[in-house]
Amino acid sequence: MPSTSRASVARAGAAVGLVIAAVLLGALSRILSGTEPHAYAKGVVAPNSARVTLGQAYTLSVPGGVKALQARGVDVSSGQCDWSVDGSASQALPVAAAGEFTKATNVVATFIAPYTGDLHVTCLGWGPMFLDDADSTPGDPAGWLLLLATVTLTVGIALAMAALHSSGIDSERAAREDDDIERLVHDVHVRSADIEVTRPDGGDVVT
Repeated sequence: MPSTSRASVARAGAAVGLVIAAVLLGALSRILSGTEPHAYAKGVVAPNSARVTLGQAYTLSVPGGVKALQARGVDVSSGQCDWSVDGSASQALPVAAAGEFTKATNVVATFIAPYTGDLHVTCLGWGPMFLDDADSTPGDPAGWLLLLATVTLTVGIALAMAALHSSGIDSERAAREDDDIERLVHDVHVRSADIEVTRPDGGDVVT
């Protein structure tokens, strides 16, 4: 097998493997996204509390952000929010609303933590809040897996295209070689015929 053919087969095999890996990574990302306590995760309920540090700034988020609140007819220009700890009496939480012109996808407000510990936050009309950047909120493995799946799929498709291109080159080369062989056979046949025609007749042999 020519080296180019072997390389083409190797690329095709690698491409298939990468595409399969990308599908598996995408499926795993989708599964994990339903378990992460983030506002951007589909079908997830806001956690009851999240750990914060006194004096640090944090964001308040809801799935769909300001647009989702506006669709429910809720005022997004200001927020009436409360915080509590372990079921204690609620206290007012000053927040800075993101407002209707925000470009954020899920963030609706920001606040300065009034306490160090596990904080429960609710806002009138906004409902339970996600604190996506809280100290206790885990990272986003689903997002990283999705990114890895995208990169893997891209590389797999590139390898598949390269394999197809190499296969086309091999086919063209094989066709050219077949033509060369046919021309060579034809030339040999013609030359043999010419020799037979031009060879002088031999005399009779006397016995």
